[in-house]
Amino acid sequence: MKKLLLALILLPLLTSCALKGQPYDYYTFSFTYPESWSPMEEVSATYKSGQDYFWMGIIEDLTVTSIKQDGEAGAYFSVATLEQSDEPVAGIIDFMYAINEEDMRNYSERPITVSGVNGMSATFERLWEGQWLQFHDVWLEYGPLVYLLSFHAADLGDYEKETDMILESFTFKAN
Repeated sequence: MKKLLLALILLPLLTSCALKGQPYDYYTFSFTYPESWSPMEEVSATYKSGQDYFWMGIIEDLTVTSIKQDGEAGAYFSVATLEQSDEPVAGIIDFMYAINEEDMRNYSERPITVSGVNGMSATFERLWEGQWLQFHDVWLEYGPLVYLLSFHAADLGDYEKETDMILESFTFKAN
């Protein structure tokens, strides 16, 4: 009886700690992001998708963010894509980071699986506009595209639940 009572008391506390999310539906994938976040185009009048993502030669499709207005500190999640070539994804990753290595530190990588697709995860810090930002990049090959799922913030550790929510919910749509 005591265990049941304890479970009934703890259940509402545990579910209130869970993040509430909202769906983002794109034509090739979908994911859930925190309810308190917004698509970047709703936050910044100057934001435009389709630009070169952090000078890496890969085109940004979209960004969602925790900030409420331009200039605030916060976390960002972006999806960028590149048409596949004969180059394996490992070679693409090496090239993308090599062109920016002078402004990077603490680089590490490991295998990762997202939505049943095997890929590579890279974490590092990068100097951008005078500030060191922490990045967690996930590279996946799916269909005719190479996807970059990229998180960045001054301190990504402050957004671990949010990044986990997004990665765990990310799914590709059938081609």
